[in-house]
Amino acid sequence: MPMQLITLKPYKHLYFRALVICVMMVIGSYILVNNGWVILEVFDPARKLTSPILGGMVLIALANSFYQQKKLKQLNVLEDFDEKVAAYQSLYKNKIYWYVLSCLVSCGLFIVTGRMFFLYFAIFEIVIFLPLFPNPFVFKKELQNEDIVFIK
Repeated sequence: MPMQLITLKPYKHLYFRALVICVMMVIGSYILVNNGWVILEVFDPARKLTSPILGGMVLIALANSFYQQKKLKQLNVLEDFDEKVAAYQSLYKNKIYWYVLSCLVSCGLFIVTGRMFFLYFAIFEIVIFLPLFPNPFVFKKELQNEDIVFIK
């Protein structure tokens, strides 16, 4: 059986880049709102529309989660390890991009409305993003292969 190698470096670069972007968005939006730069602070309908937007984000997040699980199941049917790793890398990128997009939307809604709830939601997105750090345990579990050798 040939060695099954995965290089963690590209995954770590993507992860840290996305984490820094999310943290910078949260800090930047906080600074903007704290300095009084809120776009629709007094426009009451905008404040009423933010809850449905947030509800839509949650529904889209649930749909994305089920989609990711479906793709992971399809990925584990593949026999060729290189194809499986390439498909997993694409799936991992989609997960990372989803968290960045979700954080962006939350920060944008925070800037538009000035409601602290959206800042808290963006911070929550960062917290649930932290376990996505590319570690061998998760890779072995998701790829359903205990014989993987990892290259730092």
